[in-house]
Amino acid sequence: MKWESGSLIEFLLKRLSEEIAQDVFIVVDGLDEVGYEVIGTDRPKARNEKERSDVSEREEFLDNLGKVDHPKPNLPFISRPEVKVDNHIADSVVWNLDYKANEDDIGRYVKSKLEARGGEMQRKFDITEVKPYEYFRKYSGGIFLWVWTVVNEIEKLNMKQDISARLENFRKASGKMEELYCDILSRISDHNRALVREILKWLLVSTRQFAISQLQGAVEAGLKQQFFDFPKFLKSECASLVRVSPTGGVDLIHETLLSVLVDSHLCPVSFKMDIAELNREAASTCLEVLCVRVM
Repeated sequence: MKWESGSLIEFLLKRLSEEIAQDVFIVVDGLDEVGYEVIGTDRPKARNEKERSDVSEREEFLDNLGKVDHPKPNLPFISRPEVKVDNHIADSVVWNLDYKANEDDIGRYVKSKLEARGGEMQRKFDITEVKPYEYFRKYSGGIFLWVWTVVNEIEKLNMKQDISARLENFRKASGKMEELYCDILSRISDHNRALVREILKWLLVSTRQFAISQLQGAVEAGLKQQFFDFPKFLKSECASLVRVSPTGGVDLIHETLLSVLVDSHLCPVSFKMDIAELNREAASTCLEVLCVRVM
């Protein structure tokens, strides 16, 4: 069945209210991920006709949803502030999340990291004369993922000059995950670049979550190389880019990374990805493996 814009949520709201007594929340996340690029400004820009079409579809979705007769008290939207939901849906309540909304959680997380391993992270900030709490309060924009990613990257470093340089680069990417990921990708060593790219490629084209062993098999088949310790490589070289679940499933760390990888204007050259080409490469690798097994 093909659903018109907004009608699926209308259907869900009606059915759920009829069948379930307690409160039901349907969360609409990532509206800002459709068709917009934000570069050094809070104003959205559509880069091409496809993106303008995506943006138009989003506006139509919100307009149609605003016309739904059924009450919508439990329909939270999560998005960057440039998406003006309240322009389309009457009686919306807008809650702007800034650093203060996450301040306690970020503070507790930073404290735990500064005190871990005998205060190793604290010493790294001390030698660079950077005050960690002030740094994250000032530059994170209240984005917990930004804080987590920066801490994860600093954990890898041991030289004062490297730590200072990275903290300065992260400062320039203040609260901007796209720029942060671009910086991380651009600094991956020549030796590891092909391996990391192959990992990201398979995660990008997969329609389901990979197990670590499955991802390792796909990467080895694509590169025609064997890993000695693939889980260790994921943890040491890809920790800011991939997420490994407690059950061993592997995904891209966040949708923002996906949007960077397929953005020909933004992504570092070595990591630019074309979905159609990636699917052809993946299909070719799978056919090779199948042919070898048959023979």
